[in-house]
Amino acid sequence: MGNKNKNRVMGKMASILLALVLVLGLMPAQVASADDDIPGFVSARIFDIPDTIHVGNTYYVTFEVTLDSTYSSYNWRDWTGFEPFFSDNISSYHRYFMSNTEVGNKYHISHAITLPDTFADSSFFVGINYGGVERARKVINVQSHFGGTATCTSGPICERCGREYGSPDTENGHTFGDIVYDWADDMGSCTAWLTCTLCGYRFGEKANTTVSETKKPTCTADGELTYKVVFLGTEFPPTETTRQVSALGHDLKAIDKVEPTCTDPGTEAYWTCQRDGCGKLFSDAAGKNEIEEPVVIPALCHDWGEWKVTTEPAVGKAGEKQRTCNRCSEKETEAISALIGYTVTIGAGGSWTKGSSEGFTITVKRSEDDASCFSHYVETLIDGNKADVSAKSGSTIVTISAETLEKLGTGTHTITVKFDDGDPAEATFTIADKPAEKKEQPKDNSTPKDNSNPKSPKTGDNNLVSLWAAIMGAAFILIILVASVGRKHLKKQK
Repeated sequence: MGNKNKNRVMGKMASILLALVLVLGLMPAQVASADDDIPGFVSARIFDIPDTIHVGNTYYVTFEVTLDSTYSSYNWRDWTGFEPFFSDNISSYHRYFMSNTEVGNKYHISHAITLPDTFADSSFFVGINYGGVERARKVINVQSHFGGTATCTSGPICERCGREYGSPDTENGHTFGDIVYDWADDMGSCTAWLTCTLCGYRFGEKANTTVSETKKPTCTADGELTYKVVFLGTEFPPTETTRQVSALGHDLKAIDKVEPTCTDPGTEAYWTCQRDGCGKLFSDAAGKNEIEEPVVIPALCHDWGEWKVTTEPAVGKAGEKQRTCNRCSEKETEAISALIGYTVTIGAGGSWTKGSSEGFTITVKRSEDDASCFSHYVETLIDGNKADVSAKSGSTIVTISAETLEKLGTGTHTITVKFDDGDPAEATFTIADKPAEKKEQPKDNSTPKDNSNPKSPKTGDNNLVSLWAAIMGAAFILIILVASVGRKHLKKQK
């Protein structure tokens, strides 16, 4: 207690002395007159040391004077005009840190300062004299230790300076790590431990456990038991852990093979698990090869005999055929498509007269799906020879050009229209000669002698005129008919 009181008294005295020094130090510094000012001085400054320092730590303060070029050869060792100064209260606590240095026209002197705890919450000043005149001054504040928490192995760490101060707290200053739970081998009990990470001190508590099944085991998956423990001490919260229970394995039952038939598939032998909730299938008795479904043996399919026609098809009428399975005797009947027929519906038996400017046209219809008739068209023959004709849809319309017809002889001709899926359509037509032109009779002013009866007709002349008139009339009617039919088909095509 005596030493503490003595320290307090000394601290108060130091504070009073420091206050007096500060009052003097904070007074206006002496200003150099023109007579005592040294030529060539530019500036002075104090740096490196912060405005606030903490007791127990070492700080460095650098004093600098800058001169002009007049002193480029100046050597500080030969002249004492540059000197740092310190307030009296720290005169015993500073020392040279570096020798004086010269950098161009800048001159440095560095000191180290370390203050004891008695300087806490006080201040001091440092300055530069050059040529006997104060050129710079800086006031430094000193702070006491603050904050921090003592541990079991060290005192608190100051939040201001980061330095340890005070004494360790060996009773309450432990820093414990995570709780470690030590479960017994039979899981019947558990001991909880807390260990100080600094000094290794530890303490613990032991308690009995309770167990429950939290997951039932299945054929393939492990189950789970959960063990819980509750401690009396508040330092140890309740905890729990789990242990696995091994899977049960499958309980397999064999299912016999099912033979296939012509129409129904069979299945290979397989095994199924009888445990509730499983029902998995396996292709082997050991239960190693799991399958989604029984392995299917495809149906054998019918072993059909040859088709036999029971009803012959005709144009526009379907037929029928039948076959029998050699394995199961099942019969299968299928329809035979009706035969496709092509018929000339317009132009059959028609005629064309040489000299006509228009061609000769026929129309062919299909017995089924007449709209597709033209898509099956292949070619046209006249008297067995391939003919140059034009063909278009609308059933199938075939036109023989007048140029082609002129090359054919007079008389009856056969036109054959071929298709890719049925018998060709055939028809005949006639080509007639061009009628002879009527010649004018020469004029004779004489009166012919007529020995015949004037009332009797001139049989030869009259018959010839009548014949030519009939031929011309028939040709005219035929031309009108052909032209009319052509125009109708042209309209349908459009």
